Amino acid sequence: MRKSRLARTCFAATLLGAFAACTTLPGSMELEAADPPSDGAPPDDPHGWPRSFQEEGLDFTVYQPQLEKWDGSRLDARSAVSIATATSPLPTFGTVWFTARTHVDKEERVASLEELTIARATFPSAADKTDAWLAVLRTHLPDQLKTMDLERLESGLATLEAERKAKSVRVQNEPPRIIFSPRPALLVLVDGAPVLRRVPGTTLDRVINTRALLLKDDAKARFYLGVVNRWLTSTSLEGPWTLTASPPAAADEARRTLVDTKTVDLHEEDAELTNLVNKGDVPAVFASTSPAELIETHGEPELEAIEGTSLHWVRNTDADVFVDSVDPLTHEWFVLVSGRWFRARSREGPWTFVPGKELPAEFARIPAAHPAGEVLASIPGTPQAQEAVIANEIPQTATVERHGAKIDVSYDGDPKFGPIAGTQLSYALNSDTPIVQSGALYYACDDGIWFRGESSLGPWEVAASVPAEIYSIPASCPIHYVTYVQVYDATTDVVYVGYTPGYFGTCVDDGCVVWGTGFLYHPWCGERWCGRPWTYGFGVGVRWSTSWGWNVGLGMGARPSSRPWWGPLERAHPAFYPVGVRSEHHLNLSNANIYRAWPEKAVRPHESHGAWFGSDRPRSLSRNNNVYSAPDGHVYRRGEAGWEHHENGSWHALAPTAESQRSHAQQLESERLQRERGADRSRNVWGQAASPVPHYQPMPTRHELAPQPSRPAPPPAPMPRGLRGTSVRGWSGGGFHGGGGHGGGHR
Repeated sequence: MRKSRLARTCFAATLLGAFAACTTLPGSMELEAADPPSDGAPPDDPHGWPRSFQEEGLDFTVYQPQLEKWDGSRLDARSAVSIATATSPLPTFGTVWFTARTHVDKEERVASLEELTIARATFPSAADKTDAWLAVLRTHLPDQLKTMDLERLESGLATLEAERKAKSVRVQNEPPRIIFSPRPALLVLVDGAPVLRRVPGTTLDRVINTRALLLKDDAKARFYLGVVNRWLTSTSLEGPWTLTASPPAAADEARRTLVDTKTVDLHEEDAELTNLVNKGDVPAVFASTSPAELIETHGEPELEAIEGTSLHWVRNTDADVFVDSVDPLTHEWFVLVSGRWFRARSREGPWTFVPGKELPAEFARIPAAHPAGEVLASIPGTPQAQEAVIANEIPQTATVERHGAKIDVSYDGDPKFGPIAGTQLSYALNSDTPIVQSGALYYACDDGIWFRGESSLGPWEVAASVPAEIYSIPASCPIHYVTYVQVYDATTDVVYVGYTPGYFGTCVDDGCVVWGTGFLYHPWCGERWCGRPWTYGFGVGVRWSTSWGWNVGLGMGARPSSRPWWGPLERAHPAFYPVGVRSEHHLNLSNANIYRAWPEKAVRPHESHGAWFGSDRPRSLSRNNNVYSAPDGHVYRRGEAGWEHHENGSWHALAPTAESQRSHAQQLESERLQRERGADRSRNVWGQAASPVPHYQPMPTRHELAPQPSRPAPPPAPMPRGLRGTSVRGWSGGGFHGGGGHGGGHR
């Protein structure tokens, strides 16, 4: 597996050289002669550029749009256009400006453009024909611009993002307990001190504030832990744990009841754990009531030097573990968990947090093509970190029927609300659904949609807007993640909504994307448990790859302790708890489309894309995608001898000695490199269809418009491109294993 990863990353140096150049252009760049760049898309590729159509003897060519503004829903852009005739050997060039509503499907890596409106156009060398050509463009351009693949859209966004700083969040970085295990292991997370509640009809108590099946028999003063189809027992949570063939008589019945209520995870589909316990062996069990991270190695750690640096990496783990020297007197260990760096003199700790900017300089020198290059997204100032911050801003969107989407909200007892620091808002303490009180109104956020009610008990209706103060909820509040869910617009019939990966837990800190706020929140434990977000314990990796770009996944370094228990991550999307996925790739939860939990009659998670028929299908050309327009409408191209400006019907070289033209050339070179980067990534992502495509279990519909009879789970389906993340390192222990197991735990 490791050899295949290196093969897939062989073009990284070229790709990242382009990205670095376009984000940190020197002030005195010299223009060199170069071959005209080509998009490389095959003809008739609906995602390729440029695109063309014919009308009344005219041949229109539309080049890749250049973004001017994008808020996640409304897109403002411009495109260079050329118009040629059979009798004219030289085309006429101009610029067209347009706006459109975007519908983003991150799993499929496509943005659909709807309600496209062309504001204006300019053709400086044919001003008398502009109105006629503008009318033709208004007729045909919407068909040519039905979609853009996200790889190209994201690369275009990079030019805009370079001009503004991404929103940062004040996170906490206290080190978790970091546990190394050289053999198969299981981390059992308990959300604070164990809270016991009697299992109805038995003499057993259950620890309710955990996803593990953890029982206590007071008569025997023993704990019992359900793993796969067996029971482990111990006199304390700290262990040691041993297999038992004689659990309490009521234990198996309690297991069946809890599995039916979908409140526990048994790891039943984890082949390694199943084989282990069926042979009578026991995994190493680590229980923790405070933040902890498990790192599993296949045997003792094996160090391998990283060429060109003084670093060594641990090659026999799927986690990110490094040693900066092999000298036992001076070396330090570094681990990257949830996007944060920690260091210690030994694996036993103590561990301290290291701001990314204070890492040894050797980390930024890790070659992008090396398997350890995945961590470059967590090193401030690298092109990979910049790409991650940009990708973290792209939303998943949906169109919601105002009278279609419905929710039911429940509380543990009467509704109880607590204040949100720094605001006039309060939030529900004893509900799994995040509910915000603003004055006399209440707002509930469920699976990416805001609802509004005049009472904390409802009834609830789809919200056409939410108070601006909601977006100031600080990271110290356990429902901070709802600040990443937006209401973009509304009509009398529908509401346009979306969310960015922050809804799933990402934050931007110190120029990098991290997962989790780092705050230790207090759960609600009454008759039932309402858990709060945790930052550690799920093997979350924030990584970058040449194949798939930036991604976030669970189970990197060890099997997840369980599926997460809060917010949208509680849902049955396979990326939130990778169950039974046999794949060489981790699943990328940052691209997960939670809107698929809703019936399509109520929520349209994406608009129709890619389904053109006959003459409506856009035709991409094999010619070079090397023509650009400036904000003022002037047109440029990258010719063999450098940058050229189109004026008076012909091309003229830019003078590299003129300051104004030098500035133009630098900006154009930045856009060219971004465009090439997007085309390279697009070819890689969309070219994967030719190779074997892994299958996965799609997320079932959770919300129903009316009571429905029990239905089977959706059949396995090809894994969407957007869900495939970094490669699983090729070793047999720990790490991803192709799944965890749910034991009926998915909703």
